[in-house]
Amino acid sequence: MRREFTMKRYSTRAPLVLLASAVILLSWAPRASAARELRVGISADMTSFDAQEVRDAVTAKVLNNVFDNLVMIPAGSTNLEPGLALNWKPNPKFDEWTFVIRPKVVFSDGTPATAEVLAASLRNVESISGKCEITADASGKVTFKLKSADAEFPSILAQNYGGISLKKGKDRAIGTGPFLLAPESTKQKAILTRNPKYWGTPPKIERIVYTSFKSAAGTAQTLLDALIADKIDLTDGIPIGALPALSQHSQIAVNAVVGRSVGMLGMNNENAPFKDVRVRQAIAHAINRDGIVDAFYPKGTGVARAPLPPTIYHAKPDPYDYNPVKAKQLLGAAGFPKGFKTTILQTWTNRPYASNPVGIAERIKKDLEAVGIDVTIHVPTDANDFFGRLGAGKYDMAVLGWIADTGSPADFLESNLSSAMIGTCPACNNMFRFRNPKVDAMIRDARATKSRKALDDVIEIFNSEIPYVPFVYGPEVSAWNRRVLGFAVSPTPTMYLKEVDIKE
Repeated sequence: MRREFTMKRYSTRAPLVLLASAVILLSWAPRASAARELRVGISADMTSFDAQEVRDAVTAKVLNNVFDNLVMIPAGSTNLEPGLALNWKPNPKFDEWTFVIRPKVVFSDGTPATAEVLAASLRNVESISGKCEITADASGKVTFKLKSADAEFPSILAQNYGGISLKKGKDRAIGTGPFLLAPESTKQKAILTRNPKYWGTPPKIERIVYTSFKSAAGTAQTLLDALIADKIDLTDGIPIGALPALSQHSQIAVNAVVGRSVGMLGMNNENAPFKDVRVRQAIAHAINRDGIVDAFYPKGTGVARAPLPPTIYHAKPDPYDYNPVKAKQLLGAAGFPKGFKTTILQTWTNRPYASNPVGIAERIKKDLEAVGIDVTIHVPTDANDFFGRLGAGKYDMAVLGWIADTGSPADFLESNLSSAMIGTCPACNNMFRFRNPKVDAMIRDARATKSRKALDDVIEIFNSEIPYVPFVYGPEVSAWNRRVLGFAVSPTPTMYLKEVDIKE
């Protein structure tokens, strides 16, 4: 039976369920500090110091505070709002968009953020410049002449890789955001300081220190211990199953919101045997998705039956019930009556869609071995190893996920299913290497017209071709010391901290 995704109030007297907006607020204790500093724990090392090179949500949540976009998504929301662009409008055909640039903005080194400089920055982003011609004029406008109509084009500019950056040396870039990256920052410990040249209201805190707490076996225990021991003030890198333990500590507040992520078992559609749709269908029948969610997520978590989350679009569920007998029949029809040998690439760290990377990979391995598929689990060394293998197609299967940057269903489907999104660029997220010209055309139609029929047609083909198997709709979870004020949990992979303060 398909379970619907629900939200209920958390209580220590009842089974764990997702929090709606309830926050546990108890006593707090002051901390001595020379500056108004916020200490944030992250679950993995950063992968880059340039927003335009970001491929993972951990890094994106740091750099969101350094690099502004033309169009922004505010904290705790999925709505678009002005960033470096004051306003924007399309022509009647939606194949040309003009953005009026905010005047008198400078980068953190004082370089004017003119329309031409912003246009030049976005020309460096292949996933944007590949869709259009970008021009600027002396009146302070940037124009995008699109190769095909797109009624949702501003949502692309709001994504993490659309951050405006000015290259300064081989390993550094600067932005126009409320904070700037200190020179002594490393990918294990990033230090952000208040940007004195920021165009907007100054941040309330002077300094943010992000520290990586990588835990053994893909868990978040080291991160949790750091929060409990008062080594950090805030984190969102924890699994929802940790909330009961955290609620026992009076100084900690917790919150979880229904997110916009989907956990998936991806298959490399270009390589044998996964290029055979019958093999992919067999794997979809072999995996007990309800069993995975029951084992590793709290009651109320949604079992995924569609390629995108219901918080974005209510799609027709796929037809692949847990049926090992049917799986074996399909494998036999594909020429593998005794199964085959393969590998699964494990998620590099815990994510909203992968609360226990080791356990989830082992559970899937067990399900597949029950139908004759011999599985070896490969553990990546870090995020670069993980995404590098995926982007280059050097894997068989992988446990991965997608956290939506916007509320657009066309964005979600394009990111994961469009042929143009295959590759190793930061925005190339079709890790399944799925190619279907009809799907490409339907996604273009959905973007151009916001057509529900086009979206439904894409999902119909997805359900037939099953390039990946969705298994969970992941929640977004944060925990923080009560002295942290004004923090909002976002359903998207953002963590804007400009409005956050800390009680000393």
